[in-house]
Amino acid sequence: MCGAGTPPNRRLETDGRVWVARHMPRAPPKAAVPSPRSGAARLHRGRSSTAKSLGRILAYVLYKPMKLATKRQLAVGLVVTIGGGLAVEFLKGFPVLGWIGNALGRLANWLGSPVTIQRWVLISFWIMLILFVGAIVRRFRRPAGPTWLAYQTDHFLDVTWRWQYFGNSVAEGTVVPYCPKCLCQMVFVNASTYTAVPRTAVTCDECGYSRQFEGYPNDIRNRIGRLVERSINTGTWLKAHAQIDGDAA
Repeated sequence: MCGAGTPPNRRLETDGRVWVARHMPRAPPKAAVPSPRSGAARLHRGRSSTAKSLGRILAYVLYKPMKLATKRQLAVGLVVTIGGGLAVEFLKGFPVLGWIGNALGRLANWLGSPVTIQRWVLISFWIMLILFVGAIVRRFRRPAGPTWLAYQTDHFLDVTWRWQYFGNSVAEGTVVPYCPKCLCQMVFVNASTYTAVPRTAVTCDECGYSRQFEGYPNDIRNRIGRLVERSINTGTWLKAHAQIDGDAA
């Protein structure tokens, strides 16, 4: 297997490789992968596209009528169903009407049959009926009083204030002072002597009425909002609202 001039070690190594190559089982050949341009690949793509097309057709057939169903079509179907039912009843001689008539007749006989009850049951029934009717009459005849949303004017800190609500709270930007003497709208004026201690005055340009408060105008508006909330929570707003309505009248 090797030449005479081959060294002993080299000759043994070569003989072993030849023996292994002859006696070891060979691996089965790999399956040929069809190329993208081969006929098998085109056939596979054709089957896949056919399946997708069938799926789209089935989806169109099954779901398209449901999407196209409108109120008019449903109404027509309902009318046709009712009309068909009435036609069947007409052909049968309207047995349903006979059943309904018999049921109403039995109910009328049951309601018209005499019943014996004790007097205390009858008296209790009439008392409860009178109380129930009286409660309904009092509820409808009760005059509707004002709600807290109608409370939008009051006197706080020697000044008349008007405001509006945003939701369930006083809108800060709507709080406006009015002169309690001439009812003219007052203006906010900076009355601070020192920058570290802010003070604001509300002054009437018509009669000269003025009141000073600590803080900036927004601080005063927030304070008025808290006073309004306190009046609503304590219920004193009803008295103030009635008094202001009486003064306006």
